[in-house]
Amino acid sequence: MELQQFIAYLQNEKRYSPHTIAAYQKDIQEFEQYLQTQYDSSLIKAQRKFVRSWLAKLISEQLKARSVNRKLSSLKSFYNYLQKQDVIQANPTQTIQSLKVEEKLPSFTEQKPLIQLFEHLPQRSFSELRTYLMLQLLYFTGMRRAELIQLTEADIDLTNKEIKILGKGNKVRMVPLPIQITKTLQKYLPLREQIAEDKQLLLTDAGKTMYPKFVYRVVTKTLGLVTTQAKKSPHTLRHSFASHLLNNGADLMSIKELLGHESLQATQVYTHTNIEELKKIYSKSHPSSKKIK
Repeated sequence: MELQQFIAYLQNEKRYSPHTIAAYQKDIQEFEQYLQTQYDSSLIKAQRKFVRSWLAKLISEQLKARSVNRKLSSLKSFYNYLQKQDVIQANPTQTIQSLKVEEKLPSFTEQKPLIQLFEHLPQRSFSELRTYLMLQLLYFTGMRRAELIQLTEADIDLTNKEIKILGKGNKVRMVPLPIQITKTLQKYLPLREQIAEDKQLLLTDAGKTMYPKFVYRVVTKTLGLVTTQAKKSPHTLRHSFASHLLNNGADLMSIKELLGHESLQATQVYTHTNIEELKKIYSKSHPSSKKIK
């Protein structure tokens, strides 16, 4: 009962995405099953040592630190909710800290190959135009894959040259609409109207709403034409968008707003990427750079 109420709270009040809610529910149900199997206990009666035992089990199964922390975060949110609702008095997760995670720099594609990609991708059929527009939207606006999928034609303001993006937590941000995207839209929209069955802007060849794996496959395959880097995904284009802006003089606060980040700290990771790029440039051009690592 408490779990269902928590899920309803995430849906109706927090307005989290279905994907996020499903992840919360899965994590909590896994913990619930562990409690029943190992301690003949329930979510309401869980103790701190039960939580720590479950986390230790996850670690012993070689689960990555980020995944363990996500599951702990799900439990913390759940028990914080129960505490606020006076369902429990003591929060079994309150003093449990997350695991340390090695910081990974975001993977991005160099600017020149991406420019070459847009110059040579075909734009003859609906499918080709859809792929072209998909990559343009991801790279020229920095939007997330989920934001791309739910984008509708009504979100495109051709008059004011803006795109309305519905981000995490149902927060709306306005992003400039580049002339390159406007030109592609003029060719794409008439073809879309001929097959559209759903309201979303970007559709499958059958006129249906795109799904996450569809976007991932198309982006990975297309980026493979210009780069051999291991990481090729929709998020790679988002990282490329931010990194290229920073490399070309944009300030962090502006990039933060364009990306829809909650805090500046999330955007500051790109300063590390920029420093790594500067090191590469330095090592190629300066005679005393051999000690730079």
